[in-house]
Amino acid sequence: MQNGIDLMIDTNILIYWLNGDENAASILEENNIYYSIITEIEVKGHISLLNKAEQKKLDSILQKFKRIDITEQVKDIAIQYRVDYKLKTPDAIIAASSHILKIPLFTADKKLSMITDIVIVLFEPKSL
Repeated sequence: MQNGIDLMIDTNILIYWLNGDENAASILEENNIYYSIITEIEVKGHISLLNKAEQKKLDSILQKFKRIDITEQVKDIAIQYRVDYKLKTPDAIIAASSHILKIPLFTADKKLSMITDIVIVLFEPKSL
């Protein structure tokens, strides 16, 4: 891992990175990155939209990060987030993973800012 801070990334951060966003690249390169298995499912579920080079680039970067699986604790908190904040299931699971790890969630999704018991770091994409 890097010398930066521990961050849980939302799926949208990987999408910005794949699209060449310099700010996303800096964050991913300079910090200790965790991602939910949900993020892997979401990005690879659309892998048909990626060419072979992008698929290889994605696989390469994911190997550098720590994947977080869905545990009973994550499930229970995700259910509560769905009830309390009316989140979609993937967002609730990713946020719950951040909660369990006690690390900030890095996201471009402003809706997640309403969650009061985790630190949300809102991503500002670099204008292309």
